Amino acid sequence: AWSTALINIGTAGEMFPTTLVVPAGLTVGANTVRGTDNNGLVCGGSFTVTKPTVAVSPATGPRGSSTTITGAGWVPNSTVTLNFAGSPMTVIADSNGNIAAAMSVPAGAAIGANSITAVDTKGNSATPASYLVPGASISVSPTEGGPGETVTISGTGFAGYAAITVMFGGYTLPANPLSSPLG
Repeated sequence: AWSTALINIGTAGEMFPTTLVVPAGLTVGANTVRGTDNNGLVCGGSFTVTKPTVAVSPATGPRGSSTTITGAGWVPNSTVTLNFAGSPMTVIADSNGNIAAAMSVPAGAAIGANSITAVDTKGNSATPASYLVPGASISVSPTEGGPGETVTISGTGFAGYAAITVMFGGYTLPANPLSSPLG
């Protein structure tokens, strides 16, 4: 419900350009804008309510890796709160309603799909973006050699601060290395 005091009508019946704020709660998509005068004359138009967006690139990687979160269609110069695996970050939309932020994949991100949500102070929200944290993996270097040679075994994607049992052929290493906070 807009205040009629904001709408200016001239003596010849013309309505002067009026700037109004789109009210919260309108349906996303086309909405009818209608005017009716005291004599029952009706006029109308259409206004499309858009939903802001959020995207992530790259959309996969291990905990601790860097990613960029972008979006469009936000209220210009408004504060937008991003949330990735319980780690919030606020950004300010530019004068065109675009957002961009660099973020590290949080240590609390789950293995598999994680949602990145975005909501502004006006209550607008985007469909969440998805970020995939791959499962655990190891690499061995070099991949071949003779008895007595040194082999480096590295891993990623484990739980943080977890004791990892390492087996080499049928031999289990006597000490279990501890994963880093990021796994």
